[in-house]
Amino acid sequence: YEWLKNREPRWTSLAILHRLDKETSGVLVFGKTALANKSLTEQFTARRVRKKYLLLTDREIPQKEFIVKTKLIRVGEKYASRTNGEIAETKFTPATNSEFKIKNSKLKILRAEPLTGRTHQIRVHTAENGFPILGDTLYGGTNSSRVFLHAAEIQFAHPATNETVQFSAPANFDDEL
Repeated sequence: YEWLKNREPRWTSLAILHRLDKETSGVLVFGKTALANKSLTEQFTARRVRKKYLLLTDREIPQKEFIVKTKLIRVGEKYASRTNGEIAETKFTPATNSEFKIKNSKLKILRAEPLTGRTHQIRVHTAENGFPILGDTLYGGTNSSRVFLHAAEIQFAHPATNETVQFSAPANFDDEL
């Protein structure tokens, strides 16, 4: 973000609207105008932005789609489900390794679609359901070269035209294993 803002004078007012944990790879969204910033902030607040993530785990996963809904609060450097936190909801769908060309058959790949946008939401939901993300040692994942969580796709209404736009970044997990 700082690198972009300082790269060109026209980007000095750049605003980051969809950021990721530093350990997560994938799509980011920046607003270049006040109109874009306002529109996208409203869309995120109203939960009209669709986000899709991919993750790897070395644990057993459910074999069909399911939704996890909890309330999250910060507990030290982590987040956890409690009765008094903010609602966090994530839809998980198992995928096949051949679909994403993952050669290691011991690893499982899931799609995660956060229906809310809480900090560490996907990481907490996977860990608390017995399949922490590979490399996510903060939440009980097996040590690896990185945290294998990737923001694969984001979709929203264009701030000026209101047309649906979608941006994606392919995951390249096999090159990093």
